[in-house]
Amino acid sequence: MTEAFAPAPSSDAATSAPGLRTLRSLIEERAASGRRFHLAEVVATVVPICTDLAQRHAAGELVFLHASSVGAGPDGVPRYVPDLGHVRPTDPADLAAVAPEIVAGGDPTTRSSVFALGAIVYEMLTLVHITPGMKPPSALVEGIPPIVDTILSKALVTDLAQRPDDLAAFAQAIHHFAPNSISPPPMVDEHAFEVDLDLRMSMIPEPAQAAPSVPKAPRTPQISSSHDPFAAVVDQRRVSAADPLASSRNRTSEELNTLKERLEADPAPRWIVVKDKMDHGPFAAIELLQQIASDTFTNEDELVDTHQNSRTKIKDHPDFSRFAHHANLRRDQVKETKAVVAAEKREKAAGASKAVIGVIAVAAVIAVATLVALKIKGQHDEDERKRLAQDSQSLKGEGSVAAAQKPKPKPGVGGGGGHGGGGGGGADYDTALKSAISDIDSDTLSPSECGNPIGSGIAGSCGLDGKAWVKVAIQNGHALGVTVTTDPDQPGVNSCIAGSVRGISWRSTGGVSTCTRTFKTK
Repeated sequence: MTEAFAPAPSSDAATSAPGLRTLRSLIEERAASGRRFHLAEVVATVVPICTDLAQRHAAGELVFLHASSVGAGPDGVPRYVPDLGHVRPTDPADLAAVAPEIVAGGDPTTRSSVFALGAIVYEMLTLVHITPGMKPPSALVEGIPPIVDTILSKALVTDLAQRPDDLAAFAQAIHHFAPNSISPPPMVDEHAFEVDLDLRMSMIPEPAQAAPSVPKAPRTPQISSSHDPFAAVVDQRRVSAADPLASSRNRTSEELNTLKERLEADPAPRWIVVKDKMDHGPFAAIELLQQIASDTFTNEDELVDTHQNSRTKIKDHPDFSRFAHHANLRRDQVKETKAVVAAEKREKAAGASKAVIGVIAVAAVIAVATLVALKIKGQHDEDERKRLAQDSQSLKGEGSVAAAQKPKPKPGVGGGGGHGGGGGGGADYDTALKSAISDIDSDTLSPSECGNPIGSGIAGSCGLDGKAWVKVAIQNGHALGVTVTTDPDQPGVNSCIAGSVRGISWRSTGGVSTCTRTFKTK
C-alpha cells in the first residue's frame, strides 16, 4: 500500500464512501498539520492514476476527476474511484481543481483529466488551491526544480484546444520528478501527441515578455515541443536591442539547461554507445552527457536505446545531438586558440632565431679577425727567427760563437672527440616489444584498459593537424615503448604525443600489453 493512503487514525468525515480514505481527506489532513507532500509521494500517487484514467477514457467511460474521487484500490494503489467520480464535484476545493470546460457544463475528456491532474499535483506540493496567476511551485516551496513548473504550466492551460491530451505522456513526465519512487509507466510513442502550446493561457503565467522586438540572430534549433507536449519550455528573457546576439545565447543556454534537467531526471542505465566496433555502457543519461562533454564519444558514434530498442548516431539523436554539437564547437574553439598560441610562439621563436643568427654572425666575424691576426703574428715571428739566424752566421768569421736557435714549433690546433649518446625518451614500440617478448603471454591489460587512458586531448594539445597512429607497449603500469606516426609527417607532433603517452600510468601487470589509438583532426 502506498504510504500516503495508510489508514487514518480516526474516522474520515470527508470521504464520500464508507471505509474509503480519499486523497481529498489526506490533503486536508496534511494542510492542517502544515506537512507538504514530497515529490516521491506525489509521483507514487499520480502515476498510477494516470495509467488508470488512460484506460478508462479509452473505454469511453465518463470520468470526473478530482481529489475526492481518488482513493486506494483493493491492492493499496491510488486510483480513480468510479462511485465517487461519476458526477460533477460539489466540494469547493474540488471545484477549484476541475477544468474550465467542466465548470462551463461540458463533458469530461482526457484533456480535462490532464488539467485536474495538474491541479492535484500543484495542491499536493504547495497545499494551496490553483487560482489564475498563481505562483509556480518552485517559488513557494524550496527545492522543487523548475522542470516541475514547466510541466504543470502545460497541464494547466485553460484553453481546451491548447492543452495536451495524452495521459501516458503526462505520467512519464511526472515520473521524471522522482524516478525511484515507483516503477515507470508504460512507454509511449512520443510522436503521437503533437501539441502547439500557448503558455499565456496557463494558470501559471509565463515570465513577462520583452516589448520591443529585436533582430533574429543565428542560433541552434530550439527543442521541438511536437516530440513531447510536456517538454521544458524556454523562457524568453528581456534583451537589449543593442545586443541581438544576447537573445540567442540566452535562449540556447536555457534550452540546454532545461534539456539537461529532463535527461538527468531518468537515472536508468539505458544507453549503450558503439565506438570502434565495441560496445560501451550501459550509461545513465547524466553519465552519457559527461562522456560527450569529455570528447570520449562524438557525433559519429552509434547510440543504442535499450528501452526502446532503437539505434541511431549521436548526431541524429534529437536530444544528445545538441550536446555533441556544442562539444564540437568547444573543441574547435580550443583548437583555434591553440593555433593562435602556436603562431605567437613561432613568431617569438623566429625573432629569437634572428637574434641568435645575428650573434653567430658577429662571433664569426670576430673569429675570422682573430685567425687573421694570429696568422699575421705567426708570420712576423717566423721572419724574426730567420733574421736572427742570419746574424749568427755572419758573426762566426769574427771568432764569436753564435748560439744556434732551435726552430720553434709551429702553433697548431689539437683535435679529438667522441661519439654522442642516443636520443632521450625511451625505446620505440618494436624495440620494446622484442626485448620483452617472453612476457607477452602473462597477465595483460584489456583493450579498453590499455587504450582508454590515452585521451584524445593529447593530440589536440600537441597541435596535431591530420591523422596520428599511436602504438604503445605497456608493462608494470608504464610504457615500455611508444611509436607515433602522423600523416602528413609532423616530427614535432610525433615527439610531443610520444612524450605525453610515456607519462601515463596504467594498471600494473606482469605481462606486456599492446594497443593502438588513432587520432584525427577535421
